[in-house]
Amino acid sequence: MEMMRAIVRRLIGLFSSGPAVQDSAPNKSLDVSERMDDKPTEKMDAKFIEAVRLCDDLDEMVNKYGTTVWNLYDDHFPELANIVPDNVLYAKVVKLMGNRTNAATLDFSKILPEEVETQLKAAAAVSIGCELSELDLININGLCDQVLSLSESRDQLYDDLKTKMNTIAPNLTALVGDLVGARLIAHAGGTLNLAKQPGSTIQVYGAEKAFRRARKTKHATPKYGHIIYNSPLISKASPRMKGKMSRTLAAKIALAIRYDVLGDAQDNTMGVETLNKLEARLRSLEGRAMPRPIETYNRSADAVTPMLYESKIKKKRTKRSLVEKQEKPFETEADAQGQNDISQMHKSNDEEDLIFET
Repeated sequence: MEMMRAIVRRLIGLFSSGPAVQDSAPNKSLDVSERMDDKPTEKMDAKFIEAVRLCDDLDEMVNKYGTTVWNLYDDHFPELANIVPDNVLYAKVVKLMGNRTNAATLDFSKILPEEVETQLKAAAAVSIGCELSELDLININGLCDQVLSLSESRDQLYDDLKTKMNTIAPNLTALVGDLVGARLIAHAGGTLNLAKQPGSTIQVYGAEKAFRRARKTKHATPKYGHIIYNSPLISKASPRMKGKMSRTLAAKIALAIRYDVLGDAQDNTMGVETLNKLEARLRSLEGRAMPRPIETYNRSADAVTPMLYESKIKKKRTKRSLVEKQEKPFETEADAQGQNDISQMHKSNDEEDLIFET
């Protein structure tokens, strides 16, 4: 393959002075194939994937150490967990405060808003927690230092990933965000591998085991994976619209990454326009009322009546026909007089039977 490409380049160089070659358009398919097999891009993707995985590991470690701090300090100040739910802020408050009796004399304005600070001091004055020893407070402060250090490293790495995402895939970043886009690239194994995938594969990224199990057991397949679910377009949609939005968004992701990898433009215009269209579609789907089944008979809708309600309509027709026959007026006065004579005869027979029985 490489030898054939070298021969083609050589031939183009030899005949470049000809008028036919000068007037012809550049070979786009050759440029695309060269980009698909670009070795430096694979090396850059490998470093990028390692950075994404390291960012996820740091996030997991921050949550793990933060949970440990909460478990150790909750016995001393149990009300603090409801006031400050974030792990990083919780570690900052615990490191600054130490013992809860110091809360009244400390200034938390650099960490917490004024309302939260007032609530924290009021809760510390009436807390029902037990006392902690000096050794426990030293260990807790050490864990707080670990949480803050890991959080700072994670923030720096995240800023670096954000800058790289705006350079590598600006349209994908504008469409789903920097973190979701980075996880999609890392899960696919690189930008080129993601560009080769169809939208149906991108849709179930992160749910491959559930998808294979559903296919094997012949059950319903998952509508989306946990990676694409973190996109605001899907996470904010109603449950009945998540499937539609996941299919549409996955198809647009496939187009956006191909435009970033194989296209010549370096801006995010295409991604911003696509995002606006998807948001408008989501608003239209959320605002439209779902069709309801037909509960009453409608003569003008016979041609489009669902088969599910055909039996109900037949029953209503039968009842209506019986009512119409009972309430149908007589055509002539003779028919009406004959009907009256018959009723009088039945009435007289009933009276005779009653007299005979008595």
